[in-house]
Amino acid sequence: MTPSSNNRRKGLQVRTQSEGGPGGQGIAAATRLLLGTNNPGKVREYRELLQGVPFTITTPASENLEGEVDETGSTFEENALLKARHFARASGLLTLADDSGLEVDALGGAPGVHSARYA
Repeated sequence: MTPSSNNRRKGLQVRTQSEGGPGGQGIAAATRLLLGTNNPGKVREYRELLQGVPFTITTPASENLEGEVDETGSTFEENALLKARHFARASGLLTLADDSGLEVDALGGAPGVHSARYA
């Protein structure tokens, strides 16, 4: 890694019930916030970051939602939106999702959205 390497978090997406889930109540009626990830490390980070928000934080596992979302987007934002939409539709809950990866300037921003393939 070089000093010019960047670890960037991009593509934070929020879907409301009226946008993606059944019920159509929208943000005003939402009392639970689904974290659109099955990654225990991200769940832990989000719980810390979201302390004090007026929502009960929940996860796909807590909602008995199984499976992974195919991250077929060409950007972090597109992948985050795919995850947010998938989990919002599956649960009917307000959903927060992200995608992140490593972008190295010397490699023209690679590996980017393909970072997991290098892990």
